[in-house]
Amino acid sequence: MNTAWITYKLERRAEIDDICIKLTGWRQRSYPLEVYAGEHLIWSGNTEKSLGYVHLIIDRPVRSDEITIRLKGATQDSDAFGQIIEVVEPKAGELDLFKAEGGKKVNNELRIVEVEFLETLNQ
Repeated sequence: MNTAWITYKLERRAEIDDICIKLTGWRQRSYPLEVYAGEHLIWSGNTEKSLGYVHLIIDRPVRSDEITIRLKGATQDSDAFGQIIEVVEPKAGELDLFKAEGGKKVNNELRIVEVEFLETLNQ
């Protein structure tokens, strides 16, 4: 758990109010996360299971040029979309991007595919 985090250094200070993130196993896995702007906790909770991207809405943005995403516990696995049949390559269900060796036994990995930090601009 002490290595299940990442800090992003932004080009400039920004008030991030939405984080759009895609994590591996998005359909079956819920990640318990904490998000910090500098040293300020700005989001805490479990990501929703989805068909791709989830949005972490920041209620009280803080101006910072550093965002840290930290896994705060074990992931929860169960298929949230069991009734949906997807058209995929036959072996696609066996793939789990960025899975560590022996990863089927590990649920303390923070596996981010993509992340965007969004800021509402006032004009």
